[in-house]
Amino acid sequence: MMSLGSRIRERRESLGMTQLQLGKIIGVTNVAIANYETQTHLPKADVIPKLSIALKCDPNYLFQDEMKILKKEGFTRSKQNRR
Repeated sequence: MMSLGSRIRERRESLGMTQLQLGKIIGVTNVAIANYETQTHLPKADVIPKLSIALKCDPNYLFQDEMKILKKEGFTRSKQNRR
């Protein structure tokens, strides 16, 4: 399984983009991109659509393994709404 950070890095590199270039496109610093890729910090909700557009991928691609883990652990929408 690949993490969100690994998927961001993989897509960025496959497009021949640096962390600085990606950061400029989506309006964050290259340090923020590095943090996303190492999962030191996760991107804020408003950054996700910008990332998927810049990386030319569906947001589901970025999160697919995290969603599999949540499903495996039994985390469903109904359980989320009860919290």
